[in-house]
Amino acid sequence: MLIAPSAFFYLRLRNAAHGAGTVTIESGDLVITLQSGEFLSTAIQGAALRAEKPVILLNAPAVIVEVIVSLVVSQTVDWHPASLMWPTWRALIYPIYAVPIWFYLGRGIDALWGHRVVRRRDAVISLLLAAIFATLACGFRFGLTQAERQDQDLLQWFIEGFALWAALFTVPFFAWIRQRTRPVVS
Repeated sequence: MLIAPSAFFYLRLRNAAHGAGTVTIESGDLVITLQSGEFLSTAIQGAALRAEKPVILLNAPAVIVEVIVSLVVSQTVDWHPASLMWPTWRALIYPIYAVPIWFYLGRGIDALWGHRVVRRRDAVISLLLAAIFATLACGFRFGLTQAERQDQDLLQWFIEGFALWAALFTVPFFAWIRQRTRPVVS
């Protein structure tokens, strides 16, 4: 979600420069002049801005890991490298932080198709994770006042991501129920 759009935008900037050392971008009253050395970082940041909401939605469990890492690194809940904008940091790190959760979900999908066995412990963990993420989604959706929700542009995406993952976390549980009624195919 980041590499191809970044490369495309970078090539567009280079093409717009026509071999010159700068390119000027105009949008209404805003005029930005970029040096050729800024093309790549601008392209990556632009792609990250466009990818931020889908990255949050698809990797919502990464938020918990992000908070833990931030607390360890800086004793605050919102640390990120100063050299990167928040959208760029999220687009780069959330997919990495979410790998274990995607692996867990993949094992549940394999079990749902009958290619893997789900143990009772995994079924319990599945329900526990689903309940946690449903609670987070409902808590952020219904537990915040209008004043607290104000200026929280990404809050809706986090809520939808938590709700999506609450549903996805039930897959191993349903696979466990299914395997109790049908044999596992090896």
